[in-house]
Amino acid sequence: METELSFKMNFQQLKPKYCDVFIWIAVWLDDIDIWVIPSEKIKMRPKNAKCRNPKGSIVCEDGTIYMGVQHAGGKGGDTPEGEIFISNKHFYDLKRYKATLDNLVEKIISHCH
Repeated sequence: METELSFKMNFQQLKPKYCDVFIWIAVWLDDIDIWVIPSEKIKMRPKNAKCRNPKGSIVCEDGTIYMGVQHAGGKGGDTPEGEIFISNKHFYDLKRYKATLDNLVEKIISHCH
């Protein structure tokens, strides 16, 4: 499913090694979306990664979100750094990580233990 409007979001300088979760917030004119994503689910995209839709989807069946190379940090090593582009074409892939203000703390704690 795609949203009606076309958009692109970019999360940059992600360093999953240094945190337990990522909290992403998108503020729209009429809504706020919050996602709590365990850092172990964000990985550098390997060349042979198999996603549901390699041309658009960022999330694989197991919930892994692949990031692309950003700056010199994305070239591997001990602390890879990357970025993730999200558009209306694969926005729904983040649904499994969705949170609300009512369950935000609970979701954070559940991913930290």
